[in-house]
Amino acid sequence: MTRFLQIDWVCDLVCPWSFIGYQKLEHVLAQLDDDILVEFHWHPFEINPNLPAGGDLLISHLMDKYHISALIAQTYLERATSHSQSLPMPFSLTSTTHVYNTRQAHKLLLWAAKYQQQSPLARELYCAYFIHGQPLDARDTLLAAVKQVGLNPQEAALVLDDDNWGKTVSNIETQWAKTGITAVPTLIVNRSETISGAFHSDSLQRMLQNAAQQSLHHRQH
Repeated sequence: MTRFLQIDWVCDLVCPWSFIGYQKLEHVLAQLDDDILVEFHWHPFEINPNLPAGGDLLISHLMDKYHISALIAQTYLERATSHSQSLPMPFSLTSTTHVYNTRQAHKLLLWAAKYQQQSPLARELYCAYFIHGQPLDARDTLLAAVKQVGLNPQEAALVLDDDNWGKTVSNIETQWAKTGITAVPTLIVNRSETISGAFHSDSLQRMLQNAAQQSLHHRQH
């Protein structure tokens, strides 16, 4: 009998720990037994909602936001860079790396759900920012990612221009905040078990296997 996992992934697309966590999660999901059906949902979280168009230097932004020194901010960049090196898509955060508002990117990610293309689009957006250093608030960057995964750029452009999609992003963020989620990445499994922040692949795999088995038990009773 098929076992079931619902994965709700709350993240921001310019958060390095979200990208690191997703790569680990993607690897673990690929190792699960074939009889486990996974339903994966992406949910928005904006860690930098007030950034202006064009973004800001990441190191300066960290210093201002958290009231830390340049040395501590640089250590943060180096730690994230180091953690990514063993992953399939390593990246490098440097003193010239910028950070951007992601409202427009999250609008497209919500829209992609109706085509079952959230994960491919999110992967393209992650890579555009972390691997290729592209501005994630730039229309050209966003529409190129849309085209890359086979979605319609003309329809996507309408989504970018539609304020209602922005309101939907904001409403979803508010709903998650009311559940107590204040940091990303946050992983919710079968609407019950939650992991926030960094996690180890081995412990995650055990957690998912157990959750899948419990889903089977619940359906049998």
